[in-house]
Amino acid sequence: MGRSCDIEIVTGFLGWGKTSFIESYLDITSKWDDNTIILQLENGRNQYDDEKLKKKNISVKRFKSLEQLDEKRLNRIMNFYEPERIIIELNCMVSIDHIVPKLKDFNLARKIKIVDSIAVVDVMTAQLFMKNMSIIVQPNIMSADLIILNNCGKVSKKQKDEVRSMIESLNKHAHIIENKYKGEYEELRGSSLIRSVWR
Repeated sequence: MGRSCDIEIVTGFLGWGKTSFIESYLDITSKWDDNTIILQLENGRNQYDDEKLKKKNISVKRFKSLEQLDEKRLNRIMNFYEPERIIIELNCMVSIDHIVPKLKDFNLARKIKIVDSIAVVDVMTAQLFMKNMSIIVQPNIMSADLIILNNCGKVSKKQKDEVRSMIESLNKHAHIIENKYKGEYEELRGSSLIRSVWR
């Protein structure tokens, strides 16, 4: 393996649109020779089209929980696929504060580099989750480098602005992209930020 593998972590609650975001994100940023692996650490509502991804040199490995992704399994994946890019899809019930130290503890320091954390947030339910489960929601939003606000087209401007203000109060350094509808990511295609993320 000639170079380190870049790892991007995508977080968000079940149903907030992580899987469809990752598919669109990869469609925009991947090249055939990238050799990309998606590590899906939950059973989401939407499933990847493995055959479609395979044509783009993207493989999906599914784990029921973070505990299943141990050093031995990750080393096996690294040695077999020799990926240049790994995207970890992480349910928001697991804090990014748990996975980052775990990855750094693995004996892979020269093989991996964590480059980005992306939080996907559904503005339709974000306020409810923040009110009732803030201790779970906040860490991943606070750690994110990029935040996708989904379903902005399904709420009033007032609600969208309230959610955005709440997000900005938690994280002052992240870039924020407002997306009209979950599963439709035309805003990403027009974003110079997204196009510059990968190469």
